[in-house]
Amino acid sequence: MRRVADWLKQADAALSQARDSKEDGHYWASCFFAHQAAEYTAKALLESLGIEARGHSISSLLDRARELGVEIPEEIRKKH
Repeated sequence: MRRVADWLKQADAALSQARDSKEDGHYWASCFFAHQAAEYTAKALLESLGIEARGHSISSLLDRARELGVEIPEEIRKKH
């Protein structure tokens, strides 16, 4: 479970960076850090299920969680 806590700590830090970047008008950086936060959160979810999380695709990570029986809300699952 330590790895889960590590992923969540990194997600919080990335989300904070995303907010700061947005406030500074660095929208590209805000998008990058927001993606990182979502990725780290998805990895924490998988790790909490005992699965080693690999890759950077949020949709792939969430698809793996769904395969394990995790219900992912439609508004999160939507691919744009």
